[in-house]
Amino acid sequence: MAELIRRFVRLVILTVLALAGLAMAVIFTVSTLIALGIAIVIASARGQRISPKEYWKERQSRRKPIFRPGSLRGGDVTDVQSRDVP
Repeated sequence: MAELIRRFVRLVILTVLALAGLAMAVIFTVSTLIALGIAIVIASARGQRISPKEYWKERQSRRKPIFRPGSLRGGDVTDVQSRDVP
């Protein structure tokens, strides 16, 4: 009988945690949709349009590139041999 009660309590706890996670996911999704709706309304009021491709290009153009084209030339690479030292 004690094992049955223990399993039932575990089931209840697991169910509550699953429902809490589901509720958090729904809240996150709804808040994201609200934020996107506000962004679309503001953009349309300004006469602009929202394009993820343009947004990404703008963000990337502001970033300082890590590697410049042609920064690694053949002479810059050094081949190193290693050997085991006992």
